[in-house]
Amino acid sequence: MGEEPNIEAILALEPNLIITFDYIEEAQYEQLAQVAPVIRLKYGVGTPSELLMEFGKITGKEDLAQEWAEKWKTKIAEVKPKITEVVGDKTASILQPFAKGIYAWGNKGGRGGEILYDDLGLKAPEVIQKALIDGPGFGTDLSLELLPQYAGDYIFTSN
Repeated sequence: MGEEPNIEAILALEPNLIITFDYIEEAQYEQLAQVAPVIRLKYGVGTPSELLMEFGKITGKEDLAQEWAEKWKTKIAEVKPKITEVVGDKTASILQPFAKGIYAWGNKGGRGGEILYDDLGLKAPEVIQKALIDGPGFGTDLSLELLPQYAGDYIFTSN
């Protein structure tokens, strides 16, 4: 429902359950909890498939979540060799421009990094590999002067 959830819009949906990440502010949590039970998930932990399995547990649809995860693995197995053939040893980065600079993303926190780096096995530029994949970081704000270090041979953008 957005970065700043609109409580009236959420109320209008008449939810039975609200699932959010743990980074929401306590005041936002308190407002949401007045609408419906709230489950907070830890942000950036686990792969998309693991998160989907958690949604399956929460909603009682574990079989459906498992079926989707298996289909995903099959699809990745089909496309990964084709992508590897084209990309080879070249690097890929996920960059998100914003008003004051650029944000670079690793394989945590969304933006497709889990898919590009983990599922498809694409290589990241060294600085992204160290700080945002091997290290604890999700993403990092960088100045335009640092762009050459973070820019891969292939660049994916996030808005």
